[in-house]
Amino acid sequence: ISVPTMSIVSIGGHLPTLFKEPNDGIVSIASQMALKGPKYAKINANHFEVLQNNDTINHIKNFIFDKK
Repeated sequence: ISVPTMSIVSIGGHLPTLFKEPNDGIVSIASQMALKGPKYAKINANHFEVLQNNDTINHIKNFIFDKK
């Protein structure tokens, strides 16, 4: 990846019956982190809550506006 990229990774909501590996209730955490290159921000929320989480908002604001 040649441009600054951040990926929000939701790490809450583990459903052991869905996957045998850690997941956010919908997709595995490993699949969310499979792309090489981005900065990853892990958020303790499930797949549906992550976009409403204040930590997500703060990570995005910092990534966009606090570039040095």
